Amino acid sequence: MFASKPASAHDKPWWIYGAGTVSCMEWSGHANDTLAYHIHLSWVLGYISAANEFVRLKKSDRYAVETGVTGYCKNRPTATLREATYAVGLFLMKQAATDETPQASPQNKAKGLLTSARLKLR
Repeated sequence: MFASKPASAHDKPWWIYGAGTVSCMEWSGHANDTLAYHIHLSWVLGYISAANEFVRLKKSDRYAVETGVTGYCKNRPTATLREATYAVGLFLMKQAATDETPQASPQNKAKGLLTSARLKLR
């Protein structure tokens, strides 16, 4: 649970620590009010925040990111939390690059992330 190596030689040569190594099944199995869920959510939000330090991401909020990760995990229970968060980050990066989306409500942003997470790895 603490660290995982890249899956193949084509993956980036870095390690993932902490909650990013848990499976989507574990993310999806937590009730939103459990300590484990909040620990995992904090990891997700930290990952997105750190990514934004290096590349421009579309401004979003906690609920949209959380919904995107949940949607991704629902469709891919054996993926890791890191993979789900990465997919959401890619979506936000593409949105920032194109600036296609007008200012949207939190519900619309969440729907956009969820749709993107579903389409990413089909």
